[in-house]
Parts: sequence; C-alpha cells; structure tokens
Amino acid sequence: MQYTGDVEMTEAVLKAIGGEGETDYGDACFFTTPRMPTGDPRYAWVNNVICVGQGRLRAGRVEYQVFAVQND
Repeated sequence: MQYTGDVEMTEAVLKAIGGEGETDYGDACFFTTPRMPTGDPRYAWVNNVICVGQGRLRAGRVEYQVFAVQND
C-alpha cells in the first residue's frame, strides 16, 4: 500500500497525536488517496482502482474510511 494525503494539524489533531484525546471523521481536513500496486495477475484489477479516504485518530491508532471512485 502507498498513501499520500493531507492532514490539517488542528488543536484536536495535535492533542490526539500526543495521546490526549481522539478525533472523528470530519473534525479536521484528514484525507488520503491510497494505492495498492501489485504485480500479481490475480489482483491486477486493483492497479486501476482510484480510492479516496478520510481519517480519524483513535487511542494509539489511525482509522480510515476508504471509498473507490466509480464512473456510473
């Protein structure tokens, strides 16, 4: 997996990083565009998937909601 993105270092984010709280989805600008490159032919389809995700900070971890972009 490869992640690029942006997180706004708000007061709530800084406190959560320091172990003094948590954030929720939408509390700050915290977005990522994960990629899942593979050479395995069984999973070659993921090489063309574009995803966006939103993050939040929980006690000792980062959680993401990740969505695939689709053309309907």
